[in-house]
Formats: sequence, C-alpha cells, structure tokens
Amino acid sequence: MSGSMTLHSKLGVNSRCVYVNCRVCGQEKSESLVMLGSANYKVQCPKCATMVYGGMSKVRGGYECPSCKEHFSTRVPTPRIELKSWENIHSTGVCEECLGYMDQGIVFISVLGDAGETFREWECDCGHKYAALVEMDVETGNLVDEKTHLCPKCHKKLGMGGPPQVISADALYRTGGFCVLKEDAVRRMIETPELCEEICRMRVAFVPDVAWDMMGLPRYGDEAQEETIS
Repeated sequence: MSGSMTLHSKLGVNSRCVYVNCRVCGQEKSESLVMLGSANYKVQCPKCATMVYGGMSKVRGGYECPSCKEHFSTRVPTPRIELKSWENIHSTGVCEECLGYMDQGIVFISVLGDAGETFREWECDCGHKYAALVEMDVETGNLVDEKTHLCPKCHKKLGMGGPPQVISADALYRTGGFCVLKEDAVRRMIETPELCEEICRMRVAFVPDVAWDMMGLPRYGDEAQEETIS
C-alpha cells in the first residue's frame, strides 16, 4: 500500500536521528528522526558528492539527488555503503531555529574577514581565545609589521600566536555577532541595489567585523542582539 515500509530483517523500522550542521548558526543540532527500514545504506551522488541515505529520491521518470537534483535511472547510481547499527545521519542545511529567524527578517552574522584573508589565533592565560587579521608579504611569506595584540577580555598583552591561516569560503571565521534585521531596515541600510536584493533573497548575510562595527550592529551581551531590529 502507499506509504508502506519494508522492515529490516534485524533492525525493524531502523530509526535514525538526523543531525543538521546549520550553515547559518554554525551549530550541529538533532532535528528529526527518520525510519529507513530495509534501506539501511547510503550512496554518494556522482555529481555533487553528497551522501544520500536510503538511496536517491524517486521522481517521475527515474530518481534524483535531493541536493543537486541530478537525475539517475537507478536509486543506487554508486556502490552502496551499509550503515552501522549505531550510525546516525548527518547533513548540512538550516536548522529549524534559524529558519524561524529567517522568517522574521534577515540574519546578520559577524565574521573576522573575507575569504582569502589571513589571520592568526591566540589563547590568553585567562582562557579567552582571540583571532585577528594579519598582513603577509607576498614575496617572502613573512608577517608584515604585526602590531601587539591585547586580550579583549582581560586586556593583557598576548604572547606568541598560532601560525597564519587563510580564511576559507566554506568556513568563515565567526566572531559572535548575531542579530535579525527587518527587511525594511536592511533596505534602508544598504545602498547598493544589487547587493541589497541578494541579501534579502538569501535571508542571511555574513559581515566582516570592520563593516559590522561601522553599521553599528549589536555585539556580545547587547540587549538589542536578542531582538529583531526594525
């Protein structure tokens, strides 16, 4: 009958927790429970490399990857990988909490800098971790006149930092600022029409610290940070 499930010979309904690695808040959260039954495997999409649990989604005329929507003639286009009895499902997306924020307005998140910029990390004796952008000499690969850094928490001089790292487009360095702005407020704030339309369409904006402070957006512990700015 429609909606029926073939039970697994040993695991029965074979229920699995689904953990979503949220690309908005950056946290991994347990969002739901799925029952795989006998479809106790995962396959990797040959186009986008996404791991699909239980095989590709059935659509008219064949099957498709739920991530990139590529069509296939079979549910299992690549070798299946059997799931362990204890294995849960991990995926990338947007958690329910952040979807709620995106319904309210545009989510603004502060980041250290843009992709491709170089930074270093420090850990103060007080336990506070700190990161800052640094300038590198293109020819020598050495740091250029790095200034003395103070711990933002205890204001003591920081010692030797970690090695220089490059900010990745897939893993922007978040610095803790998080607020939701009404769309009307965003349109008043951003004067470039193309950029404004793109931000309003995506419902999320990652803003470098320098621009964040210039815009006067709330920081850690600010009461306004927990409210929707209109």
